[in-house]
Amino acid sequence: QLPSKTKAWLDGQRLALPAPARTLTDSIGIKLAALEPQLRSLDEREPAAAAVRRLIGDDLPELVKGYQAVPTALRRADTDGMMPERQLLDGLNVVDGELKRMSEQLARGDLEKLATQGKYLELKYQGDPLS
Repeated sequence: QLPSKTKAWLDGQRLALPAPARTLTDSIGIKLAALEPQLRSLDEREPAAAAVRRLIGDDLPELVKGYQAVPTALRRADTDGMMPERQLLDGLNVVDGELKRMSEQLARGDLEKLATQGKYLELKYQGDPLS
């Protein structure tokens, strides 16, 4: 349920974010929706499950809340080489990319299981074509 809860929370934050960040939150939301069914079949004790929980349950909300804590007038200001809006966008890009990578990694296991099952069925029901 964490991906759908995080998506709903992120949707609620959209209007408080700059326009470029809204595009990224949309992309993150799509990835969260795609990740949810994958996580249902994953044992919550798996390291991958812990990594996803940390990313979307802790790191993403901390990034957004950290940006929102900066006074509005300073969000676009370059203060000592730091620009909060740029930091937010960079962080959201990292989250977006990491969600894509995590989803692909989880799917890789399913694809390998499917290939193994297909090979098993071929050998069992079609026999060894070389013999």
